[in-house]
Amino acid sequence: GIRGAWNWATGGGSAGGDAGGPTAPLSSSMSARGGSVIQGLIQRGLSPTQAAAVAGHWQSESGLDPSKVNPNDRGMPSIGFAQWRGDRNQGLRNFAARRGRNWNDQEVQLDYFMHELNNREQGAGTRLRGAQTIEQASMAMSSFERYAGWNGRGRNAADVAHGQRQNQQRTAQARAF
Repeated sequence: GIRGAWNWATGGGSAGGDAGGPTAPLSSSMSARGGSVIQGLIQRGLSPTQAAAVAGHWQSESGLDPSKVNPNDRGMPSIGFAQWRGDRNQGLRNFAARRGRNWNDQEVQLDYFMHELNNREQGAGTRLRGAQTIEQASMAMSSFERYAGWNGRGRNAADVAHGQRQNQQRTAQARAF
C-alpha cells in the first residue's frame, strides 16, 4: 500500500499492504524497478500515493520495463512504461532525441511523463496531482492512458465494465507497491 510505497521508495523497508489489505510479494527485480520509478516520480513532484498509482498502472502496462515494445497495440506499436502509441509514441521519441538520449531510458520516460502532465495531458495531470487516495490517482491515470474504448471524454458505454475491471486491477497493482 501507500506506506509500503513510501518506505520502499525511500529505502525504509519493503513494500506491503496497509489500508488496502494484504498484497502479493514483489519479486526483487520488480521491487527494484518499482522503487526506482516511484522515487523518480516523487523527486519530480508527485506524492508517494500518486507515484504508487502510476507505478501500478505501468506495472500492468509494461511490467515496469522502459524498453517494452508491443508491435501491435490496436494496429500500431506502443512503447515504454506507459505503452505510448501513435503521436504520443513519436512524441516520446522526439523528446528523447532532443536530449540526445534513447526513448527507452527510464529517466527520459519519467521526464516525458511529467512533460505530458504539464502540457497535452493537463487534465490528467490536474486530476493526478489532486488525488489523495490510490483510487483517485488510479482514475486519473485511466484518463492519461486512454485504454481501448476511450472516446475523448471517457469510455464509451460498451467499455465501461471492462474499464472498471482494468482500473480495479491497476489499483491492486498500485497497492502492491
